[in-house]
Amino acid sequence: MPTKTDNSFEGRRIGLFGGTFNPIHKGHLTAASQVVRLLELDRIYFIPCATPPHKTARCLAPGKHRLSMIRLALAGSKKMHVSDLEMQRPGPSFSIDTIITVRGKVKPEAALFFILGLDAFLSIHSWKDWFRLMSESCMAVMSRPVQNDKVTGNLVKQLETYLNSTLSLDYIYDELHRCFRHPELQPVYPVEIKPLDISSSHIRNCLKNKLPIEAMVPKAVAAYIKEKGLYL
Repeated sequence: MPTKTDNSFEGRRIGLFGGTFNPIHKGHLTAASQVVRLLELDRIYFIPCATPPHKTARCLAPGKHRLSMIRLALAGSKKMHVSDLEMQRPGPSFSIDTIITVRGKVKPEAALFFILGLDAFLSIHSWKDWFRLMSESCMAVMSRPVQNDKVTGNLVKQLETYLNSTLSLDYIYDELHRCFRHPELQPVYPVEIKPLDISSSHIRNCLKNKLPIEAMVPKAVAAYIKEKGLYL
């Protein structure tokens, strides 16, 4: 049975993993499981966006299909859940709106961790109300996938350079807690993971060229894509 949509946002340490998930793949799942372990999260919520503000929607599958694929991918997981919060909201899916909504649902002492990759985080200064976003939620910034066995750089150093040069000189790295601290904003956590080098765009290209995708997505997701004729 596919997992059900869950907008309860329960837990003391809650991860919020947004994205288009177009489609969800094993790289997403591997990264999420590592973040749960490294940050000791009680739950992580996959939140597919309805209309991404920073991406074109040209190749975007309808929200109902992306949501269904996530449900299938997370079936049986105790800590990974899916929320349709952004699907319910009209207009662009701005992260600050999601954070404010979730913050209103959780207990005051709950810690929120907004999970995103390094490349996305390096443009967060251009996001809507980024200062409030980072004051309401911790940031969990994942390292890039290793490509061709090459290390892509020191995550802590890359974040330090960006934070101090673009956001604020007040960010100081806390060695003990392994995060960047700021007097007004929530901590930024570098999360060194070993993600799979898989992308949704590569999967879509494979489907267009009638190449197999079973190694990159859960079996149930591959079957769903075939059944619905998506990305052709």
